[in-house]
Amino acid sequence: MKKIFAIAAACVALASCVKNEVEFEGNYAQGTRIDFQAVQSVETPSRAAYTTYDHFMAAAFLLNEGQTWAGAHQDAQVYFQGQKVTNTALGWTTSTAYYWPAKGNLTFYAYAPETIQVTNREWNANKDYIFTGYSVETNKNIDFMVADIAREQTQNDVPAVFRHKLTKLSFGIAKSATDTREITLKSIKVKGVFSVGNYTMPYNTIHGSGSVVDYWTVADGSSNEVFTIFDGSQEVTGTAASITSSHLYMIPQEFTATSYLEVIYEVKAGAAIETVTVNKHLGDDIDTTDKQWLPNEHVTYNFTIGEVQQIMWAPSEEAWKEESFSIAI
Repeated sequence: MKKIFAIAAACVALASCVKNEVEFEGNYAQGTRIDFQAVQSVETPSRAAYTTYDHFMAAAFLLNEGQTWAGAHQDAQVYFQGQKVTNTALGWTTSTAYYWPAKGNLTFYAYAPETIQVTNREWNANKDYIFTGYSVETNKNIDFMVADIAREQTQNDVPAVFRHKLTKLSFGIAKSATDTREITLKSIKVKGVFSVGNYTMPYNTIHGSGSVVDYWTVADGSSNEVFTIFDGSQEVTGTAASITSSHLYMIPQEFTATSYLEVIYEVKAGAAIETVTVNKHLGDDIDTTDKQWLPNEHVTYNFTIGEVQQIMWAPSEEAWKEESFSIAI
């Protein structure tokens, strides 16, 4: 198992020689430059233009003529790695030109953005792509995306279908139309969720097939994190208002017993101010079906504050039924 920086260094040295001339059973550059067809996708690809970032990072593995990725992925050799792909006048391509081999085929991996910070990023011997130690605090507000594996490509624009690998969160708040109180939002927090995880894309990941899919594993010891979504003073009106958050992207995960949303607001009644704290369990109180955050999912939490109505009594008394009898004695 090679570390990514060791492989990348080898690729740089390789690229500095002849245009990706690889000593691999006569696979030499044929003169056709490798370009990419970058799109952004959800589970049902819309083929919309790739717009989240102006670049992505790519790697390619070379197989010999007649070999398939399913049958010989472990034997694939690095063709290039750690190369930045940008949209140029020539299309989506690397700044250093790479060319298709005369024989064999290439399989491509890609992710974005370049600024992702992890403890380690590597391919294991099986060619599973693993990002270890991804922290949502270190990578605050970063939309981590990975493209589907483009297998056994030859002489064409490489398809790079990107999918969001985190869960995106949004928040909104309003008060009910019948609530006439003066209310001020003070705080919104996400409590007791995992903040560090490892992302793995197995070599045979195929989205939408119901078979092998990529996945996250959360890191033990990172489950008691508290993320402050809002901390300040914002008037709550009858119109829903979006809350600007400093933590929009979270690691997909199943909720635990400590996974809560906490909302704190103030209610003013004359000169008196009452502070109200509400805790809602993410699974038992809110998402009672899935009980988890899923990748490539945008979750919006809309809070509505309604005036608490005290139980009042309306007593009444049933009247006596009058009945009289005249009795002669």
